Amino acid sequence: MNNNDNLESCASQNKKIAEWLKAGNSITAMEALNMFNCFRLASRITDLKQKFGLSIVTDRVMTPSGKRVAQYRLYDYDDQCQRFYDHATFTGD
Repeated sequence: MNNNDNLESCASQNKKIAEWLKAGNSITAMEALNMFNCFRLASRITDLKQKFGLSIVTDRVMTPSGKRVAQYRLYDYDDQCQRFYDHATFTGD
């Protein structure tokens, strides 16, 4: 695979992952590997954030085997409202 093939592969993966997230789904590295043959999900997420301006949130989730992994999803306005509520309730602000 030459550099041009690699760039095309990254662009294709970026598009597929962006469409997946925009449909309201979340994704982990194992899911990205299985669904899109993407070995470097964190790099694709960085591309989507920096080059395409997507607001992506990283959650830490526990797998059935007890491992903690990153799970990515698009930022949701409701998240901001919930965090504000949680902060105000906790601090009394």
